[in-house]
Amino acid sequence: VVLAILLENAEKKTVMEEFPKILKDLSLAYTHLSLKLSPNLADQTQFTYIKTAQALNISATIVDEAKAHSPYGIIVHSDKAENLDKVLFSEIHPDILAPQKTEQAITKKGFFAKLFGK
Repeated sequence: VVLAILLENAEKKTVMEEFPKILKDLSLAYTHLSLKLSPNLADQTQFTYIKTAQALNISATIVDEAKAHSPYGIIVHSDKAENLDKVLFSEIHPDILAPQKTEQAITKKGFFAKLFGK
């Protein structure tokens, strides 16, 4: 396994937007990657990830095991064992999951803040 994304993170818009770049970088670092998707992801989300994988010639499969209850939405793995310390998306890319403040919210002060200098 080279990347594991928890189910709740796989549904986030920021993760979906950054995933093509991340998957491309992984495909350059590792050979023969495969993408496994949880059946618990929304259909449109599954389609988006499958389309991304296909664009990079990476096989993608929706894994549906009746008695398995995995917390992961996406698993990216290679065809050989990789000895990696960190594979969890939240550990590798915490900046993508962090809430981002808009520039306007940071720089714009309200009327009373300007008036009282706060």
